[in-house]
Amino acid sequence: MRPGPTHAQQRVDLLLALWFLGIGAFSAVLINSLAVVFGPLPDWHEQALWIVVLSLPLAWRRRFPIIVTLVISAAFIVSVLTAFPDNTFASASVFWAIYTLGAWGQNRRLALWTRIAVVCAMFGLLFYSLITYNNSSRAADSFAGATGLLDPMLANALYGISFNLGFFLAATFFGTAAWTSARREQKLSDQATALAGQAIELGQAQEQNAKRALVNERVRIARELHDVVAHHVSVMGVQASAARRVLKKDPELAAESLTAVEQTARSAISELHSLLGVLREQHINDHETDDASTSESVFLATPGLDQIPQLVAQAESAGLTVEFGSFGTPATVPVGLSLSAYRV
Repeated sequence: MRPGPTHAQQRVDLLLALWFLGIGAFSAVLINSLAVVFGPLPDWHEQALWIVVLSLPLAWRRRFPIIVTLVISAAFIVSVLTAFPDNTFASASVFWAIYTLGAWGQNRRLALWTRIAVVCAMFGLLFYSLITYNNSSRAADSFAGATGLLDPMLANALYGISFNLGFFLAATFFGTAAWTSARREQKLSDQATALAGQAIELGQAQEQNAKRALVNERVRIARELHDVVAHHVSVMGVQASAARRVLKKDPELAAESLTAVEQTARSAISELHSLLGVLREQHINDHETDDASTSESVFLATPGLDQIPQLVAQAESAGLTVEFGSFGTPATVPVGLSLSAYRV
């Protein structure tokens, strides 16, 4: 449904009604000054009544278009039957009413049938006026000197029908066009509002995804740091324990264990430096790399299946009995899986 008129539009309607009221009064002064041309005229009280009834309802034309159209149309018909002289002013008021009904009628079916009923009533009034006028002595005097191709009465009827048909078609066309334009504008506004809402939702979803990715990345980094430290510290603990036990009995074996502790500590520091270096690079190039490439870089900085022989050697150097074998052709596995197997 088309939104109702704004306060500014209602003020415009009030000004339009007052403007019609002024035009009607000015036109009445002119017509009464030419009373001989228009014939007998109703008294000024009756003329003032028709001017008010045909003008003031326009102040509510957009809020109550059907009622205003019916009131002004009925007033127009009755004013014509009572010989109200200013047909031009009254016709303009009817035109605005029918136009507004087409442009602002909320119930489109009722608006259509109301316009059809009004137009039929107007044409009924037209045919009545033509018949009455053509049978009057005034018409005989007016048509006495006619020299055209058509019969003057027929020409008068065709002229009246053509003029009124164009009049009502124009009012209907422009009113419907205004309503269609307003409907299209409202749809575009609704679409723009919907798109704006979708953009906000998309932005919120992206922000949530970014936060979720950041949390996941932090958890993964924390797990990686824990694995690096826990692995090397556990190896160092085993080797240090072995060195302590054989320190007095076999100083040479204790020295080998302490050397292994030293090498393990250096390996741990090296891995931590590599991991932290990747993290620093990730922070610097945060807007230039995606999560996949960053994760790959972190994994490349950590050991995998290829380093298991060295891991076994470290364990054996600590005095543990380790059996390790490789069978078949080595297969390529994902970096994350290789790291997980190494940590296990």
